[in-house]
Amino acid sequence: MQPILVSRRVFLAAAGAAGLTSLVGCGGGGGDLPGDGDGTQYVAYRLSTKGKRASNAAKKNAANKLFATPTAADLGRAHPGDGSDIVRIDLSEARWTALFGGGADTADLRHV
Repeated sequence: MQPILVSRRVFLAAAGAAGLTSLVGCGGGGGDLPGDGDGTQYVAYRLSTKGKRASNAAKKNAANKLFATPTAADLGRAHPGDGSDIVRIDLSEARWTALFGGGADTADLRHV
């Protein structure tokens, strides 16, 4: 009987598929809207320059601003060449209300 040879790529693909199928049905869903039922975590967005070459303006903008929606984050870039990633963060209800409760879609943490 001959042993079956499996390449590293095939092995990793099979192991990844097996790992993903074990997660099916674990829940973990939830919406991106504030107050989506659990009452404890609200979603906000920020820009991230981690792992990227970025201008000083983009770095300072990313470090100091939070956004209520991904669209607001995209519109709140420092300049047209700002290639920062938009990342999701979880906030407490009190923090989200303090930042965005008045209808604002952008919060500058330098002025809060």
